[in-house]
Amino acid sequence: MAKKVCYSKRDVKEIKAMIGLNLAAARRNAGMTQTDVMKALWNVTNSRNRISEIETGKKDLTLIDLLLFHELYGQSLDYICGLSVEPEIDMMAGTVNHMVTQ
Repeated sequence: MAKKVCYSKRDVKEIKAMIGLNLAAARRNAGMTQTDVMKALWNVTNSRNRISEIETGKKDLTLIDLLLFHELYGQSLDYICGLSVEPEIDMMAGTVNHMVTQ
C-alpha cells in the first residue's frame, strides 16, 4: 500500500520560506538583482514586489515558476527546493552516467 503524504499548514509555510531563501541565494549566486529577474522573466522593470514576495515565501509558485528560476539561475531544483545544500552550477553534474573530463 502506498505511503500517505500530507503536509500541515505549518509545514507548507516553512517549505515556502525555505524555497524563498534558496531562490534569493540562487539569485545572488547568479549575480542578479530582483530588477534583473523581473526583466528577464516577465519583461517588467518597474516592480520588484513579485520577486520579494517569492523570496519571503509569501507567493505560491507553480512548477513552471520553479523551472524558470532553475534555468535563469543555473541552479539545481534540488537546491532550490531544499533537497540539497549544494547549488549545482554544472547542470549535468547530477545526471546519471555523466562523465567529467578534464
